[in-house]
Amino acid sequence: MGARGFVKFAGSVAVVTGGSSGIGKGIAEALISQGSNVIICARDGAKVAKVAGEIGAFPEQVDVADQESVERLAKRVLDRFGKINILCNNAGVGPAAQVRDLSISDWRWMLGVNLWGVIHGITSILPHILSNPDGGHVVNTASLAALWPVPGLGAYSVAKSGVVALTETLHLELNELSDRVGATAFCPGPVRTDIGSSLRGRRQQGASALVDMRLEDRFPPDMFLEPRHCGDLVVDAIKHNRLYLVTHPSLAAKATGRWHALMAAFKRAQTLEK
Repeated sequence: MGARGFVKFAGSVAVVTGGSSGIGKGIAEALISQGSNVIICARDGAKVAKVAGEIGAFPEQVDVADQESVERLAKRVLDRFGKINILCNNAGVGPAAQVRDLSISDWRWMLGVNLWGVIHGITSILPHILSNPDGGHVVNTASLAALWPVPGLGAYSVAKSGVVALTETLHLELNELSDRVGATAFCPGPVRTDIGSSLRGRRQQGASALVDMRLEDRFPPDMFLEPRHCGDLVVDAIKHNRLYLVTHPSLAAKATGRWHALMAAFKRAQTLEK
């Protein structure tokens, strides 16, 4: 079966978490340009209301790490619009620390936002997309850091790798279930966002090894994409039901290096079976 892609943007309803800045704002702007009614969500209610007014979206204060908060969001959107077509699970945080130094509180916070936030969005909103006769799409923002290991980004990569695996499975299941709903794993590289100041929004619980990471120290300025460009890429992926959406082809060698290492491991396994 498999969805052909969602193209009925005019009058559709889209929910974008982490939508008050960066990639989420870019996705929201791109969807609005297609005629969608876009609900942008963030923990900072004042900021999300301000940004919504600037771009023509509808604001919602939500904590994606809290299942009940996301369930209340779904209810409010349905009460107001009567349907949901598109879900963009985009909220994320990105501080760094060596795995050996991470506390349980660090792990819970990083996974709570970056992975459980996606799970909460899917469990609370996907059933409503599936029940919509016009269909729709789910976009889960992961990262290129999900596709190869990066020292210092263990917790982030674990969460984002989980997002990729979740989306891959969801895509296959939706292809068997529906010709109206698809799923995309979005794995961007460096983008001009404020993810480098993620810790400002953390409710600290116990000791922490996490420190905000400056992507500007890791990549040259000309490698950074604009958020709105990412939004346009996401719209194209929705239209064509693309499972994988990546950026920065110049970094592909890092992913192929991991693939070659895996293939070498399979070859070693063959020799051990003899």
